[in-house]
Amino acid sequence: MSADVVVVGAGAAGTFAAMALGGARTLVLDVGRAPSGAATGLERNVYDAKRSGTDLFAPLIGERFESLHNVHLDYLSPKLKAPLLRFVTDGARELGAIAADGFDPMQSFATGGLANAWGAGAFRFRADELRDFPLAAGELDPHYDALTEHIGIAGADDDLTPFLGPATGLLPPHRTNRIGSHLQRGYERHRDRFRKAGVHIGAPRLAVLSEPHRDRPAYDYQGLEFFRPHLRSIYNPAFTLHELVTAGAVEHHRGVLVERYRRTNDGVVVHARRVDTGEALSFAAKRLVLAAGALNSARLVLRSEGSADTRLPLLDNAISYVPFVAPRLIGKGLETESLPLQRTVVVEDAHEWCPVLGSFYGVSATLWNDLAFDLPLAARDNVRMLKYLLPALSVVQLFYADRVRPGNELWLGDDHVLRIRYRGCARGALERRLLRVFRKAGWFGAASLCKYPVAGNSFHYAGCLPMQAAPG
Repeated sequence: MSADVVVVGAGAAGTFAAMALGGARTLVLDVGRAPSGAATGLERNVYDAKRSGTDLFAPLIGERFESLHNVHLDYLSPKLKAPLLRFVTDGARELGAIAADGFDPMQSFATGGLANAWGAGAFRFRADELRDFPLAAGELDPHYDALTEHIGIAGADDDLTPFLGPATGLLPPHRTNRIGSHLQRGYERHRDRFRKAGVHIGAPRLAVLSEPHRDRPAYDYQGLEFFRPHLRSIYNPAFTLHELVTAGAVEHHRGVLVERYRRTNDGVVVHARRVDTGEALSFAAKRLVLAAGALNSARLVLRSEGSADTRLPLLDNAISYVPFVAPRLIGKGLETESLPLQRTVVVEDAHEWCPVLGSFYGVSATLWNDLAFDLPLAARDNVRMLKYLLPALSVVQLFYADRVRPGNELWLGDDHVLRIRYRGCARGALERRLLRVFRKAGWFGAASLCKYPVAGNSFHYAGCLPMQAAPG
């Protein structure tokens, strides 16, 4: 089969590459894992659904007890362990074998990629962030504007605009719940102290609709994104790909795993196999777009053009979790209808080349077992305590910037297994600073309760094939 362009991968990058190619004969190749099973009974938030008497064991816990993963296994994001969201990473270990040292990789072979379970934060790169790239931030503005209109991004022009980029084309910000309002009021009362500490707080910019947009409904504040896939109010590249296929603008071949490519005088030949039968396939094209995620795109390049000595760099957004409690909110009635992500936090630090970005979450939309074992009492007492603490609990998830560092690299072994070696960055000082300054806003925490997941848990990987004016 031949085409003008073959796009490998159907996540955000592959989908928008296909859309931008316009009139070209474009073929998108994708393993294409998709949701299975029905979210029966989960039409409203889990608390209302529970009161309705509906049996929620299958969509909330799972026939294989999937949602209890973190009770006895290594930490997994709540958005990836719910039974109806396991398709996002289904088969990743078999389809993309990785042997990692100091790194916990996450891959998706689903249509839409990891955006099936993303936090939906959508920010523009700034000039200083792109200083090592062969293009200027201003060159991206018209494309950012087009994407903002297509996706539908809600946000505000506030203290974070200098860090997140212009507010051009944003939908109105989302409704703020009690914990978000409590933090924002404290921040505004003590803005000078926060700024002196390099901490800035404002409305999140989310690819979550605050009002109907392009035939998609507004977010309903039920907090079901932790349990239900493909909520129409939360943007997913699979929506755009479906539009392109329906309009006849692209062809989408699912169930196809690309294994390597070969350059020819006329362009490129892509070699793949069917996932279900193992049948060998080949596709000829004038151009090839690799959009299989940072790790698998690197794997394809190494397998197709690398040698045993080829090493590629690897970047990752190291993360940490900083839990807080607002004593004034203990024992308040639980807000069951709200957006989990309430505020965005930006922390400037002299030791970081780029500001550290944080997401301030409420935790009422998650299952209690995600929290009960992190509290300091016995399990039974923790459950009792959660009834009163839950309305007052929050967590800030911090994302550290990364740059190329010697030794953080990946390569392909003789067995075609991708090998990764990574050494994480030091964390802790910035978290302690955040704990100190948040006290001014009425939020308290302890350094001993902060969590520092191993590298790779951000799901934000980059740098393997660095953009250059004269690529090698």
